[in-house]
Amino acid sequence: MKRKIIACLLTSAIFASTFTGCALPFGTHSQQSNEDETIMLYSTQETETEYNTLVYQTLTDDQKIIYNTLLDSFLNFKDTARVTGSKNDVEKAYRAISADRPDIFYVSGFVYDGADDKNDDKVTELLIYPNYICDSAEYSSYMEQVDKVVDGWLADLPQDADDYTRSKYCFDKIISNTEYNKKAKNNQNILSVFLNGKSVAGGYSSAYTYIMQKANIPCATVIGKFDDASQAWNVSKLDQDYYFTDVTNGDSSFVDALNSNTAFTNYACLNMVPSVAQRYVADGVYAEIKTASKADNYFVRENLYYSTYNESQIGEHIKTAAENGNKYLTFSFDNAEVLEQAKDYLFTKSRIVQFVDDTTVNYISSDKYNTLTILF
Repeated sequence: MKRKIIACLLTSAIFASTFTGCALPFGTHSQQSNEDETIMLYSTQETETEYNTLVYQTLTDDQKIIYNTLLDSFLNFKDTARVTGSKNDVEKAYRAISADRPDIFYVSGFVYDGADDKNDDKVTELLIYPNYICDSAEYSSYMEQVDKVVDGWLADLPQDADDYTRSKYCFDKIISNTEYNKKAKNNQNILSVFLNGKSVAGGYSSAYTYIMQKANIPCATVIGKFDDASQAWNVSKLDQDYYFTDVTNGDSSFVDALNSNTAFTNYACLNMVPSVAQRYVADGVYAEIKTASKADNYFVRENLYYSTYNESQIGEHIKTAAENGNKYLTFSFDNAEVLEQAKDYLFTKSRIVQFVDDTTVNYISSDKYNTLTILF
C-alpha cells in the first residue's frame, strides 16, 4: 500500500490517499507422490543469530524443530526435507522463516507428501519438496551483489550508534534509494531494492529487515492488514522493546497548491507509537509479537511529540525550521484532540504568523497518524 498526500492551504485541510494491495509470496502447498531424495550440498551463508530469529522465538518447541529442518534444507538447496508435525505447524514454520530470513528469497513455496487433507492439525511424518527459483550459483552471485550494496550503505553508520539511530539510518537509506513501482522486477524480495532501486511493500519490508539485521538490530517482516488493506511492514526490537515500521508508507510525497510533487518522508511510520501501530493487524504467526512502547519513536526522540499543546516549543521548532530552509516540519500529537487544538491555534487563530515570514502557509493534517506537517 502506497500513500500520496495532497497538501492544503492554510484555511483548509485535505488528506487524500491512494491504496494498492501487496503481500509477501508464500506460494501454494499441495501433495505429490514420493520421489528419491537428492541432496545438493551448499555452504550456509549465515548462521542463526539474535538479529534474525524474532519470529522463530514465538514458535513452539516442535515448530522450532520444523523451522530448523526447513531452514537447513533451504540453505543447502536440498530437494526434500523430512519433518514430523501437522500442516499448520509446517505453515507456521515456513512463514516464520520468510519473516526472519529475507535472504531466503529463492524459495517460492513447497509441496507436501504424507499430509492429511481432512485434518490440518494432525501430526504425521511429512516430506517437503521446496520450489527454488534459482540455483546455488545464481544465489551466491545475487547475494554478493546485495551485500556489496548493503555494506556500502552501512559504511557511514557510526559504530557506537544507538538502536534508534540505527533504525532511522536504515529507514532513510531505503527511502532515499528506492522508488515505489508496482511493475518493478522481483518486487517481493530484497533484490528489487538493493539491485534495482524499485519495489513495492514486499520488497521495501524485506530490504528493511535485511539491512537492520546487518546493522545488528533484531528485525522481521510482517504481513497483514493496514486499515483493512493488505500490507507488509516490519517489527524491530530496539532497546528491548518492539516497534512496527512501515517503510513503504514512509516513502511518501505531497502535491502542493501549485501541483508540484515533492518527496516526503513520513516519519510517523518509523518505530510507530502504539496508537498508530494498532491500525496494523498482523496475520497468523506474526501476531504473537506486540508493540507497546514509544520511547524510540521518531517524534519522541526528536522532541516533536506532544501530549498537550505547547505553543512556545512548537513555535521555536517552526521558526528554526523556516530559518534553516527546511521544506517541511512534522509534529506528532498524542491524540486527535491535541492535533485539532494545534490546528486551531496555529491556523484558525493565525498564531503561526508569529513564527514565519510568509503570508501563506500550507500544511498537511493526518487523522490516521495524528500528525501536522508545516510546508515551507
